[in-house]
Amino acid sequence: MSIYKIHHITKYLYDSEVFESANQIKIFPFPKEGQDIMSQEIKITGDPILNKFFDYWGNGTAFFTLNPAHKELVIDSRLIVSAIGKEIDESVSTLDDWQELPNLIQKRHFVIRLF
Repeated sequence: MSIYKIHHITKYLYDSEVFESANQIKIFPFPKEGQDIMSQEIKITGDPILNKFFDYWGNGTAFFTLNPAHKELVIDSRLIVSAIGKEIDESVSTLDDWQELPNLIQKRHFVIRLF
């Protein structure tokens, strides 16, 4: 088992004061077998209330509004995770499988190309 300490900072600096900002963050680890979230601390400028939920795909998400005037917004996340290594069987998929994947997706789903 390995223990990881992850420290992530996002910092916004504005040219002039922002009087209200609505924000969404996705800095929560995805729940996964073999991975244990030991602790997570998130500090945000102004200490706003985080409204947490899981999005359609199961990703931890939160939104917050920062009402006081500010010229800087800092999101500071500190995370400690324990993880058990897992062998990956690379024979399960081949390069041909990955190259064929876009064709399979297009046949079964409506896909919009954005690039």
